[in-house]
Amino acid sequence: MTSHCRWMNEIVTRMEKQMTLSNGAKIRELREAAGMTQDKLAAMSRVDRRTVQRAEQGTRLQMETLSSLAAALGVLVANIIVSGVRQEDIDDLSAKSLIVLNRIRSGMMLLNIVRDSYEGTISCEAEPTPENIEALSAVIVKLESLMPQPWERPHQRLLFPLSQRLKAAVEVGEQLRQLEGWGIAFYAGTYTARTQVPMWDSDLSEMFISNRSPYELVTMCRVIIAHSDQSDRITTKANDIFVPTKPPSEASAENDKKPLDDEIPF
Repeated sequence: MTSHCRWMNEIVTRMEKQMTLSNGAKIRELREAAGMTQDKLAAMSRVDRRTVQRAEQGTRLQMETLSSLAAALGVLVANIIVSGVRQEDIDDLSAKSLIVLNRIRSGMMLLNIVRDSYEGTISCEAEPTPENIEALSAVIVKLESLMPQPWERPHQRLLFPLSQRLKAAVEVGEQLRQLEGWGIAFYAGTYTARTQVPMWDSDLSEMFISNRSPYELVTMCRVIIAHSDQSDRITTKANDIFVPTKPPSEASAENDKKPLDDEIPF
């Protein structure tokens, strides 16, 4: 073997070590359960169809690609990785609390991400200028008005019927295209968090959370406005991302091993 071939093999080996093996059967099961075609999953994940096919065949992929697929399927990355993957790879992703935000060019998609979430944040890393400030602020004002507020009283919640949503989607879509011409892009995505959800007390006429309020899984959204020269997707950190302590399969297996003496009598 020539030195050039050895060098190329070393590069391939290093690249493979930086990639993670996908759980092809699980990805296919989740995609079919969601009623998605491979083309639709590819579009939602901002990858090509061949990448989805490779993922469903159980091949090694970059963690960022797996994160994007997981976000589109509405699950955690750990759910679409083979059980034999190095634990430190999962721990590293969880420690960083990374989420993938896809570049959004559709007004309807951007509005739906915000409106259908439990709560979220909007931040701007792009530089405002006299030229872009009108379109930029118009989109932000619309998103802020639609962002759900958990502590908002039921009668205060903004109604957003389909007719208004369609009209707003067209307006926002035009503004997104205008801002794209000035080098500004909107990146958005969702992730799962675990929190206590405020409830309405009709007697006191106020929202409340008590010590006995259960923790629930909710969908959070993140919108970042940045310069469009970055890429079609970016990663960011979410400190409140929900990570199960143990996969369901491991938890059930552990329960099966418990001796009968440990069971609680009724």
